[in-house]
Amino acid sequence: MWQRFFLFLALLCSGLPGYADEACRGWLEALDVALAEARIHDIGSQRIDGYPHLRATRWLASLQREVRSDDQQALWLSLAEDEARLGWRAELQRLAPHPLLDESWPTQLDTCLAALTALTGFPGIA
Repeated sequence: MWQRFFLFLALLCSGLPGYADEACRGWLEALDVALAEARIHDIGSQRIDGYPHLRATRWLASLQREVRSDDQQALWLSLAEDEARLGWRAELQRLAPHPLLDESWPTQLDTCLAALTALTGFPGIA
């Protein structure tokens, strides 16, 4: 368990482009599988395909169509990241204990969501 955590931490801290992104995406994808197997799903927000670090409510989805400026896009991404954080936390608290989760998972989640959002362009919602 600790080896996986330290590997993940090393990848996040490495300055090599793409490794933190891949580690975070891999972790979130593995968690998605575990949540699906456990039939745990937060109904408060909608997942956005291809963006495991973002989620949207109906309000955010409607607001997305009104966004015009770069500042508005950054604000929308921040709100979508916050929605994802709330959804992931609600789901993972129900999943724990699980081999993919140790006591540092809330920090790992925050780090991954922030890292992936920083790399994200403004998405559309289908």
